Amino acid sequence: MHRLLLTARGFKPSEAIKSYTEKKIEKVSKLLRRNITIKCEIIKHDAIIGLPNAYEVGVSFYLPKAYIKVEKVGSNAFQAIDEIEPVLQRLVKRYKEKRQKRSKKLDWKKIALNL
Repeated sequence: MHRLLLTARGFKPSEAIKSYTEKKIEKVSKLLRRNITIKCEIIKHDAIIGLPNAYEVGVSFYLPKAYIKVEKVGSNAFQAIDEIEPVLQRLVKRYKEKRQKRSKKLDWKKIALNL
């Protein structure tokens, strides 16, 4: 079970935003078998980068020996969350691949030392 900490600044998130965020982040966190803390922050700006009502979404994964953070800006919260999902999936897969490579290297060294 992953622990999701959802915070919002500048507005009160609706149930639709909360459930949509949880659904998208859960989809990515299923790639990990570990219990981790996930922090998601949604900030509403009056104007940023030419958008009248911009939403900035930042998601942080606290993993063993790693920290993944992604931030995106969109015209609404749903768009920003949609932009974050593929980036998070790519970074989590890269983390898993590197972790597997490291564990294989350690196993090989242990075998070589035991001979």
